[in-house]
Amino acid sequence: MLYFVMNPASGIGKGQIERHNLIEAVRKIEEPFRGYLTARDRGADLIVKKLLEKDKGHLTVFVLGGDGTFNTALQGMLMYENSHPDDDPFKRVQFAYIPVGSSNDLARGLQYPKKPVEIFRGIMRSLKKEEDRCAYYDLGKLTYLEAEDEKQNGKSRYFAVSCGMGLDASVCAEAMHSRAKKALNKFDAGALSYPAICMKQLALSPVTDITIENEDTGEKKRMSKSMLVSVMNHKYQGGGLMFAPDAACDDGVFDYVYTNRLTRREVAMALPKMYKGTHKDVKGVYFGKGSRLTVWTGENMYVHTDGEVETKAVSIEVECMQKRLCMVRYSE
Repeated sequence: MLYFVMNPASGIGKGQIERHNLIEAVRKIEEPFRGYLTARDRGADLIVKKLLEKDKGHLTVFVLGGDGTFNTALQGMLMYENSHPDDDPFKRVQFAYIPVGSSNDLARGLQYPKKPVEIFRGIMRSLKKEEDRCAYYDLGKLTYLEAEDEKQNGKSRYFAVSCGMGLDASVCAEAMHSRAKKALNKFDAGALSYPAICMKQLALSPVTDITIENEDTGEKKRMSKSMLVSVMNHKYQGGGLMFAPDAACDDGVFDYVYTNRLTRREVAMALPKMYKGTHKDVKGVYFGKGSRLTVWTGENMYVHTDGEVETKAVSIEVECMQKRLCMVRYSE
């Protein structure tokens, strides 16, 4: 049995079109499947949690949507873990991802082709293999230590691609409700909204002191006049910005990026270089590697996980869960 968790709103019209194309492809291979549509009162998290509760065997869960839909599905794994501590859902679920969102940074990091039906067929080829059908990737876990919404203190969220505080999270917060992004999505160009939103948030996002503690090395980095800290499991975020050119999602560590004593104008000048990952030579942009990080800021800043924003926070903890996430490979 194949389970499909589908977000018809991903990419606005595109998500619905690709959903129908995908269902036709499934019907042609005559595989038994069940499909579930996300809605306001039934997100991907609740669907995944209920699937785990109903089916006590091993599950193949296809997620049709954007990075946000996949991130929400991961929260369903966390919800199930919290309510069933004796049953590890990651030992029972293999995910398959069909990207139809506007940024699709997870698919970009996994080097998937652009056509969702082609990805589906490649994944189905892998499922027919007796061996080497799945790859195991690192999974990020973010915990709010001190959040603006105090109810979030001590709560965690999983992420597959990246998390961050500051400018990149401010961009994500606006993009979640951006009319321009929704309009561009109709032309399959939603990612073009990110640079414009970023330029706006450059003028609005706070510049503050930030401290990063790398528990692998015991080192603390203190920055003044910093705008962001991005913790990367993949190379890309923000619709194709290569924030972390050296990141790998199966090496057991995050690549993290932060700024120090960089003016807003200097950050704006560095942004074009991020598309090609050539911002390493920009003075004031720094990189590090670590599997467990704690971040403190001088004031509440937006926090995102895979582009999803729940609250602002003063401090967070981020942990790399090595090769925790099982995903069916794409086979050519």
